[in-house]
Amino acid sequence: MDEIAIIDADFIGRKNHRFPNLTCMKISGYFRRYGWFVKLKTDWDGLDKFHKVYIAKVFSDTPIPEGGLFGDILKRPNVIYGGTGFFFDKAQPLPDRIEHVMPDYHLYDGATCGLSVRPTK
Repeated sequence: MDEIAIIDADFIGRKNHRFPNLTCMKISGYFRRYGWFVKLKTDWDGLDKFHKVYIAKVFSDTPIPEGGLFGDILKRPNVIYGGTGFFFDKAQPLPDRIEHVMPDYHLYDGATCGLSVRPTK
C-alpha cells in the first residue's frame, strides 16, 4: 500500500506551536480507516516518495519553503494543500467523507512537540 504524508505547516514553521491541527487528524483518520499507512511529516524532505502529501496551514505567516533544495513544493503533482493559512476566508471545506470521519487522535504521537491529544469521552 502506498504511503500518505500529512504536514502540519504551522507545527513545522512556527516556534512554540503546541496545538494539533484537526484537519490533519481528520485526513489521517480517513486514510487509516481504509488501510493506508499515514505519516506525520515534521520536515520537508523526501516528499516525492509519498503517493499523496496533504499540507494544512492555519496561519498565513507560516513559511513554506520555496525554491532551492525543495523547489516549489505546492506545485508538485502529489501535493494537496489547504486551510485558512493559504486561502484566508476562501479556504475550501474538507469533503464530507473526510469532514465527518473520526479524527486520528494518535497522529501526533511521538512528535517532538509536547502535544497531548486526547479525545473527550
